[in-house]
Amino acid sequence: MRKTLANITINNAENKKAYLCKIKVLDKRWKNPLIVLQNNFLVSTVDQNLYIPFTEDEIDEVFSGKGIFIGAVVKDKLVGFFMASFHDQETIELGKASGIPEEELDQLVYIESSIVLPMARGNGLLKKMINECLVVLKKMNRFKHLIATVSPENIPSLKSTTDLGFRVIRLSDIHGHYERYVLYKNLYHNTYNIGSDLAMPQYNMRASLVMP
Repeated sequence: MRKTLANITINNAENKKAYLCKIKVLDKRWKNPLIVLQNNFLVSTVDQNLYIPFTEDEIDEVFSGKGIFIGAVVKDKLVGFFMASFHDQETIELGKASGIPEEELDQLVYIESSIVLPMARGNGLLKKMINECLVVLKKMNRFKHLIATVSPENIPSLKSTTDLGFRVIRLSDIHGHYERYVLYKNLYHNTYNIGSDLAMPQYNMRASLVMP
């Protein structure tokens, strides 16, 4: 798999300078920078409910083949990432609750939490990382269904995912007490049906975001 997926230019929100940013598939060498970025984010963020941190075991599972990390790198520094997981129990249970047919659960990808450093925000990085991930998933030729979960208060992430064709299908509690919108996208078609005849219902978004 090609490690660097795209080269883009971003503007640093702090010093207003332009930098080359590489969108990459992260391998195990990025584990420690990923954990450091996550820990620093958790210390600095005001609303802890916006982000569900990954445990080290979950990170190791992804690097062992149960998902992929896509990262944004500037001058060899990780400035953002998100995780897509598959074949793990959480993804399977989320798929069942969302109406994915039992025989197609192995074709499901869960687009999970993301972090972008303040200096790199305002460049649409999350949208660019997810878009590159979709290209990778199509080339793998193993997946069909995509599900993402986003906090109702995280308007930038909601906009990024819906701009890429995801649609809200329900409101749910994740890990017991994290309220999240569950969004669905078919990897290959602009359809919100699961299987052959189950139509995906749509929920009205809160007043802070108007669905197209």
